[in-house]
Amino acid sequence: MFRYLAFIYEPSSPVQSRFMRHAQMVLSAHQQWSAAAACNGLQVWSAGGHPSRLHAAALPGEAGVVLGSVFRRLPIEDPEPAPRAHWTEPLAAELVQTRGDLLLTYFWGNYVAVLNDRESGSTFVLKDPTGDLPCIQCRQSDVTILFSHVADCELIGLHPFTLRRAYLSARVLGNLDPRESPFHDVTPVLPGMRLEIRRGVIGQTIVPSMRWWPQTFCSAEQRIEQDGAAQILESTLRSCTLALAQGHEHPLVELSGGLDSSLISACLAALPARQRPFAYTYFDLRAISDERPWARRVADHLGLEYQAFGCDPRGVRLEPLESLQKTFEPVYVIAHLQGSTVRQTLVQDRGSTAVFTGIGGDSILGSHSLTHTLSDYFSARGPGPRTFALAAQLARCRNLTVWHVLHRSLRRWLLGSTMAEQRSGLTSANSIASAETRRMQSQQRTYPHPWFEHQTRVPWSLIRRLGSLLYSPQFYDASVGPDEHAAETLSPLYSQPVVELCLRIPLYVHFDGGRDRGLARRAFEAHLPRENLERQWKDRAPDYAEELIRGNRAYVRERLLDGVLVREGLLDRAALEATLSDTPSRSSVGTGEILRHLDAELWLSKWTATSSLR
Repeated sequence: MFRYLAFIYEPSSPVQSRFMRHAQMVLSAHQQWSAAAACNGLQVWSAGGHPSRLHAAALPGEAGVVLGSVFRRLPIEDPEPAPRAHWTEPLAAELVQTRGDLLLTYFWGNYVAVLNDRESGSTFVLKDPTGDLPCIQCRQSDVTILFSHVADCELIGLHPFTLRRAYLSARVLGNLDPRESPFHDVTPVLPGMRLEIRRGVIGQTIVPSMRWWPQTFCSAEQRIEQDGAAQILESTLRSCTLALAQGHEHPLVELSGGLDSSLISACLAALPARQRPFAYTYFDLRAISDERPWARRVADHLGLEYQAFGCDPRGVRLEPLESLQKTFEPVYVIAHLQGSTVRQTLVQDRGSTAVFTGIGGDSILGSHSLTHTLSDYFSARGPGPRTFALAAQLARCRNLTVWHVLHRSLRRWLLGSTMAEQRSGLTSANSIASAETRRMQSQQRTYPHPWFEHQTRVPWSLIRRLGSLLYSPQFYDASVGPDEHAAETLSPLYSQPVVELCLRIPLYVHFDGGRDRGLARRAFEAHLPRENLERQWKDRAPDYAEELIRGNRAYVRERLLDGVLVREGLLDRAALEATLSDTPSRSSVGTGEILRHLDAELWLSKWTATSSLR
């Protein structure tokens, strides 16, 4: 696994220098770690890197380090693989001069840039806007420390982190605010954010600023509506996918049978035969319909090797989750169980260094914001000749009446939306939170993210288009130790050029031909089977989560009733006992709520032995 540690300190401070000597001694004693930079109060160390994949690239002229993977931007019409960045001394100097902004405009990737400005004595840290490589900041002995994996904090002997009760309360309520850290004095650097760190003998000043705004790409000046939008989308996605595949060995692709993973598979099929991915599907043995024929048709059409793996939630035990690695935030149980065993087995057997997924397609290609298509049209053009035709297409696609679509869309366009829409949903999903916890339900008027905190009219359309980019994704596989081999998860639909392009294309253009993700379907009609492109539904396993809890009821009951959340009064014990009782009940508690609390409880069990809670 690729990890890093960066230290920003004042060399003339005895306290800071003493800590740095200790950290350097510890890291030097571990052969996995190597120094990537050591200059002017900045030290950067990394482990598990590879020069053609994620790694630490030292910039010439002691300008700093770029951690991760970085590619040069190509024109959006160019389908060729984007080349990897090559750092020359003039380019490194320009990076420092622009304080990293150059990266946002002329490059893309999955990176954290740590830039050393010798002239001002400041260090600038920039987190790319759409990648999932973590960047977390804390401080000890007045030294600012950036890290990606919590295990490395224990390696260098940082003081135990203190858990934040406010974070747990918010998580119990389902309030996912990326600005909220699980720990006191430990702060995640959000995507698109830059820190300016000014060193000093008696401490350091850290000034954060957001440098990338998704709204920029939704403006009228950026809008792409021309006939060539489909070709541009195909070229950009192909360029990014092939760029990400460079340098990887024996790649895998999760081919679900749905549209998004099929798009990625079509791009990867352009690789030379020796580099082509192995496609696999994991499917529910009890599903109403079978995804395998759809996935196999794509694999056969593209000439990819393919295998399917069945799973049955009735045979899944939750006890092995106790052995998961310590992570910065809770791991989603469902996401981990669905396919993690299959994936890791394939990775080990085939020596794979990358697993490609279609994650992000539902959001960035407009499926999750389909109901906002007409109001998006009104915002761009106002009511016009196409209004009724577009409303009829949406009504047919969503099984609604035309008048319902018109009414809702006009209302959104004229009056906007507020946070009340989300609060009502969250309140109904908190049946077993304690009364005290429910009283803490946020009444904030703006969406809890720096990108939107200044907008009183909540842009739900844009928020749903961004999907999981708004939250902290799980970069590290919690079933694998930090020094063990793990494949990198690559989701090209969430690469920065693709995200920005898709935001520039209005929802009513994505709704090409009155079809969900219609523009993407048209863009790849020469590369995928017609039957798959015409399919506008996907099978969902019935009651997967319910079966999972039913088969593990005794374990879930013991884990939650005897856990930290009940002991700290965050969950209502009586409501939880009634919900998880063996006797029939009319409990309306959703399985999603139960699993959310189990996620938190399993995560807490890794921390409470060494960390206090306040």
